[in-house]
Parts: sequence; C-alpha cells; structure tokens
Amino acid sequence: MILRSSNTNLMHYKNGTHYTILDTSNIAALTIQFNGSTNTRYAPNAAKTVNITPAAIGAAAVGHTHVMSDISGLSLAWSSITGKPETATRWPSWSEVTNKPINPSYSFGGNNDSITTAQFLTHLQNLGAFSTGFGIYRGSWSYMANQSITDTGVGVIHLAGSTVEVIGNSASNCTIRVTVPTTSGNGTTKRIYVYCNNGDDYKPGWFAVARTDELTWNSISGKPSTFTPSSHTHTKSQITDFPSSMPASDVYAWAKAPSKPSYSWSEITSKPSTFTPSSHTHPLSGISDLQASWDALLKAAPSAYVTRWPSWSEVTSKPSFATVATSGSYNDLSNKPSIPSAETAATIMSKINSQSEITFTKHVVCSAGAGLQSTSDIRFKSNFNSLPDDTLNKVLNAPEFTYNWKDETTTSIGTSAQYWEDKIPELVHEMEDGTKTFSYERYTVVLQKALKEEHRLREEEKKRFKEEIDSLNTRLNDLTSLIQKLI
Repeated sequence: MILRSSNTNLMHYKNGTHYTILDTSNIAALTIQFNGSTNTRYAPNAAKTVNITPAAIGAAAVGHTHVMSDISGLSLAWSSITGKPETATRWPSWSEVTNKPINPSYSFGGNNDSITTAQFLTHLQNLGAFSTGFGIYRGSWSYMANQSITDTGVGVIHLAGSTVEVIGNSASNCTIRVTVPTTSGNGTTKRIYVYCNNGDDYKPGWFAVARTDELTWNSISGKPSTFTPSSHTHTKSQITDFPSSMPASDVYAWAKAPSKPSYSWSEITSKPSTFTPSSHTHPLSGISDLQASWDALLKAAPSAYVTRWPSWSEVTSKPSFATVATSGSYNDLSNKPSIPSAETAATIMSKINSQSEITFTKHVVCSAGAGLQSTSDIRFKSNFNSLPDDTLNKVLNAPEFTYNWKDETTTSIGTSAQYWEDKIPELVHEMEDGTKTFSYERYTVVLQKALKEEHRLREEEKKRFKEEIDSLNTRLNDLTSLIQKLI
C-alpha cells in the first residue's frame, strides 16, 4: 500500500488508481486505524480517526469464500491436474459416486396401461439410461403403478418387479435385457427378454430366453425327420412280418446249425396247459391239503376215539403216581417215587473207594461207569415248553473264546453268562455273591434245538432246489420233444 498526500487529501495508490482516504484540510491531528470499526465525520480543526478498511483501499477482504464459477481459468479436467498418482489409492464409495445409472425402484408409467416398445424406449431415454452407456432399473413392486409392453411378439412384459439392464448410447443402438419376476399381474413370469437394436436396417426386436422346463421335443425347430439307428436288437414280438412257420427248405439247415436262437416260454405256442410230473416225493410241509386229508381220515375212524379225549380209565399202561395225603406231607404220600437224597461227606469218600454212585442233589448223580449225570426222568417233569424258534440265531450270535481266570494261568474255553441270561435264562444262575454261572450241560439241549432248526432250513432249501431242477428238467424235455418234431 502506498499513501500519498495531496494538497487537500490523503490518497491511497494501488495498481494505478488513486483512492481518496481523507480530506486533510484544516485537520489539527490525524490517527490512522487499519480495519477499524467505524468511520465517522468530524468537525474541522478537530482530532480525527480514519478507519482504513479493505474496501476503502481496494484490498481483498479476509475470511471469505468463492464458488467455483467465480474463479476464472480454473480447470478440473483430469488431464490438466498435475501431481496426480498414476493409480488411484481406493475406489470411491457408493455415496461419493454421482449420476449413478441404477434405480432400484422405479414406477414405469405410474399406471398399468399397455405400452409399445417405442414408448418403453422413451421411458429409458427420459431416465438418462443412454447418456451413461449403461443403466440398471427395477420396476417397483406395484402391479397398478407399472405398465406392460405388449408388442414384443414373444410375450407380454409386465414391468412391475422386473429388472431392466441397458447397454447403449441411444434407442437405436442398444441392447436391453428384462428379467421378469416369478409372479405377474398380466404378463409372463420366470423369463428373460432381450431387445436388440443396431439400427432399423438390422431387424431390431425382441427374443425370449426359454426356460429348461419349456424345452419340449415339439419346441425344437430344424430337427431332422429321421435318425440313423445305432446298433441294437429286437425281440420276436417287435418284428411285424415274422413268419408264422419255417419254410420246409430251411428246417434241415436250422436243425443242423451249431447254434440256434433261444425262445422264452411265452414265445412258444400250442404248448400243453399241464404236464404229467415225473416220479418224486414231498416233505410233510410240502403237502398243501394235509389238514383237510387228516380231517377226512379222522371222520372215517371209529367215532368212539376221535370225537373226545379218552377217559383216564381207558388209558392203558399209564404210570403209577403218588396219591395225595390228607396231611399234606410228602412222606405221607403213597406210591411216591423214590428220589435219591444228597450224600454226606463221610459217605462220599466211602462210595468213591467202592466205585458206587454218589448223589450230590436229588437230580445230580455221579457214578464210576457213567460219570456225572442229571436226572431226566420225564415222569418227574411238568410244564413242558419248547425252546424259542430263533434259538439258532442266538447260538450263531453267541460269543465263544479261550480265556484265563484272573487268578489262574490255565487256559480255558467257554462263553459268556451275561450274553445268555436275557436270552435263555435257564442256562444262567446267580450265586449269593453275585457271581454268574453257566450250565454247559443244559447248553447241549440248546445246541440240539439249533441243530434241528438248521436241519429244517436245509430241508426247505433242498425242496426248493429240487422243485427248480424238476421245472428245468420239464422245460428241457419239452424243448427236446419240440426239436425232435422239427428234425
């Protein structure tokens, strides 16, 4: 700033321009205050304070802003920016991107009227879809606020809920894909429509992308009318002009041929409906009318023996049983059976020396000739029940192993009492201290039952195999007879 004083004024000179700050005539004293508060007129010959403000001397004000348009010569073109990095340090956030070509909810037309493709292109033009070269728009989910394109030639496109993807810079140079939703007010569903326009001379129009569930044989065009078959065979029933009989001239050659065609039983005609069986036998289980035959036999027997059970007096050779004593004591019974009693320790040694029988309990006897035996006289038994029919499976699943007692080193062989106690409890006994014992003697009866089951299964298999062999032999004999007739 340059201050100059003229004859009557205090001047400020800037950029060739003179600014009058103060009329200095008749001033006794002068105080210059820069950027002060108030500029007041004073009477002549009085002390005066001059407020030097930026506006008064033509200087720029401090603490202010300008809009971009106020700055002349400013260029924000990328090419004019110096010192910029060769690559960006990050992608801009979605909120930082302006003029985005995506509208997630747009009402096409605001009503549910029908429109043409040209009107639809005008909608996109007004949205600015062609100004950016790419745009994505989705129709709002309102049937009443979105229109339908009806002139596609491949289906009605209801724009409610549809996604519209636009690539191109004009309505005559674009590709548009419309994906319609799974439900629609008045258009097709679950389909993609594509509009291509490369100019009027290149057949602009729509086509639809078919769903896989719509690709039927009839929908495929351009397929050949006939196809060359691959290598295959036919059954006799599929041959329409198969001869009903063999020419006589071919019989001899066919009979002498090393290999002949095979025929199924259903292909052989004029076969008898029944065949006389060859000599054979049947097990009892193979007789279907056994019960009826048995009933007929009983009816033919004397009625005195089959219409009722015989009375006790009619039964001969019956055993002698004890009579009931009125006292209820066993010792008072007459005709009671002789049941051996357990031996004392003193008599056991004596009988061992004399090789006599030793009775341990009334059902267990040891003799020098027969060894340890159990009483099994059926006269002393009651409540007979057969072992279960699945005994074989229990035996097959039973564990068997060699082992050592924990307090011995001798190797033994056996099974597990815990396995059998819930399957055949009669084999297992629990002692007072909780130790479980297993009766290997009684186990022989279980093995006998399992052996019977196995035998029955084998007999059933033999019967089934024999029936199959007999059937095959019958068919073979029939075919042999047929061949002999043809030779």
